[in-house]
Amino acid sequence: MPLINGWVAVVPVKDPARGKSRLCGSGRGGGGDAGSGVGGGASEVERAQLAQAFAQDVLAALKAAPSVSRVVVITDSDETSRLAEALGCEPLDDPTSELNDAIRFAASSIGADDPICVWVSDLPCLQPDDVETVLAQAASVFAAGATQSFVPDENSGGTTALLARAPRYLTPHFGPNSAKAHEAAGARPLTGTPRSRLDVDTQADLTRAIASGVGPATQQKKN
Repeated sequence: MPLINGWVAVVPVKDPARGKSRLCGSGRGGGGDAGSGVGGGASEVERAQLAQAFAQDVLAALKAAPSVSRVVVITDSDETSRLAEALGCEPLDDPTSELNDAIRFAASSIGADDPICVWVSDLPCLQPDDVETVLAQAASVFAAGATQSFVPDENSGGTTALLARAPRYLTPHFGPNSAKAHEAAGARPLTGTPRSRLDVDTQADLTRAIASGVGPATQQKKN
């Protein structure tokens, strides 16, 4: 399988205080792990902490992937910028008010010919080998002539990663039904890996992620 090195990973991260609203709930009873602190839905404080933990695990996985040379974190959160720096990533202040605009802004800040991969920040199960598998799959479709590819999420029609041979080919359409939108824009769908497709938006997603094995930051917050 063809390989490409020197990928620049871009991760947009919104202020944790405004993220993961669908994880909110009463916090009483229900379907979380016993003792996890998330049974029945996360409180607002827990929700913000989980969102930040998800992002931390994603950034750590990307930093540890051998084919990734840089990780750029575009965010409007000072807390997330500090986290990015602590992990050896490059924080970039988000001057936009919309996700796809933020991604385009970040893409404009990297080398004109650098391969780029955009990852959502709510993949707490992601591991470096998942990243390497996705990048190798993208390299294969690029070798066949494609200029853009994506990983669809597990079950909601969304996208967990969007990849392009260079920033000029990147056409982000994140949002509802983004998988269809990305494919309509010419991006080739990848199979990815189960962990690279398991994004966490709801309590049910979080329960599945915990059962599959989450990264250390998320593991610490759920205990």
